[in-house]
Amino acid sequence: MAAQYRAKLGHGGQLMLPAPIRQALRIVEGDEIEFTVTDYGKVVLHTMTDDATEKRWFCKPEWRVEKDENTKQPALPDPSCLDTDEDLFRYLEDLERLKEQAQSATSPAAEAPQH
Repeated sequence: MAAQYRAKLGHGGQLMLPAPIRQALRIVEGDEIEFTVTDYGKVVLHTMTDDATEKRWFCKPEWRVEKDENTKQPALPDPSCLDTDEDLFRYLEDLERLKEQAQSATSPAAEAPQH
């Protein structure tokens, strides 16, 4: 069940996050938080714990694999790196296209009748 919380902006831009939010994010005093503003104006919050830092580094386009080593097809991004619904739908379409290509490559070709 979703829960909604509010926070008030204080002196010097300080934001006091409610305890349930801090617990859900697994952050404590002194931890860093990264904010990303998407092209659609949505603000995405990223915790900068060790795992999150590694994930954000891995998700940077310059560190992604350009081609899949086995298929030589363009590699799909890690789905956890997708920021928008549009990115997710594009990812799912690309995944479906790659599945269809793989199936057609492994299907036996129809044999031509011999005369």
